[in-house]
Amino acid sequence: QALTKVGARSERDVAAYMVQAMACQRLNQPDKARAALATGKEIAGTKLPKLDGGDLGGYWLDWVTAQALLREAKALIEGKTPSVKDGGK
Repeated sequence: QALTKVGARSERDVAAYMVQAMACQRLNQPDKARAALATGKEIAGTKLPKLDGGDLGGYWLDWVTAQALLREAKALIEGKTPSVKDGGK
């Protein structure tokens, strides 16, 4: 249900896509997992504030949660853990 309102809060969209990606991976649905991961990464790269920008906005806690879930999903699906500095790419 979290993804029924995509676009309302980008931080929450990224978090929801990452949870979906990890769930699909564990359910042995790698194509769906990679698709959810790619969508979340795209949103994170284009719509979330950058750490080096100095202002994460009023939803900074959601930003932190989204970044943590992004790192976990990438590690699970791609087998690597990106740093926060590279924006989760």
